Amino acid sequence: VGYMAGVQSTHTEVANSNMWLSHGTFRTPNDELPATIIFDLEGNYDLSSMTVWNYNEVNLTSRGANNVEVLVASSVGGAFTLLGNFTFAQALGNSTTTFGEDHALSAAAADNARLVRFNITTNHGGDADFSGLSKIRFDGVVAVPEPYSAVLLGLGGMSLLMRRRR
Repeated sequence: VGYMAGVQSTHTEVANSNMWLSHGTFRTPNDELPATIIFDLEGNYDLSSMTVWNYNEVNLTSRGANNVEVLVASSVGGAFTLLGNFTFAQALGNSTTTFGEDHALSAAAADNARLVRFNITTNHGGDADFSGLSKIRFDGVVAVPEPYSAVLLGLGGMSLLMRRRR
C-alpha cells in the first residue's frame, strides 16, 4: 500500500515538508491532544502491518506520537472500527540511524480498509500539545469486495464447464 512510501530506513531530521505535525496549542486553529490524522489509501486493502517512523526533528522528538488508537473504515464517510491501541517509540533525532517499527494489524477489521485514522492521545512529553510523525507505510493486499468474489467464483466454474464440454 505504501502511503508515504518507504522501507526500513533512515529518515531526515529536518521537519519542513518532510514530516507531519499538528498545530498543537501553538497557533489557531488549536489542534491539541488528542490529535487526529486520517490516511486515505485510495483503494481498499486487507492490511497486515504498518511501519512507523516517528517524528524525528532534532531536539524535538518528544513531539512524536506515543499512545495511538488506530481505526479503519472501508469507505469515505463510513464508520470507523478500532483495530487497537499502539505505543510508538520515540525517534532518535538523527538521519544516520536506521529506525522504523513494525506493528502487526491482525484484527479482522483490518480487511477491506480504505481509510486509516490515528487518534494520537499522547506524545512523548513534547511542548504545546504538538504531535507528529515522519513516515508511515501500510502493508497489505488489494481487497476483493464480496460481490466480486461470487462473480469470480462463478466465472471460474463456467471455465471448468466449458473446458469439459470440448
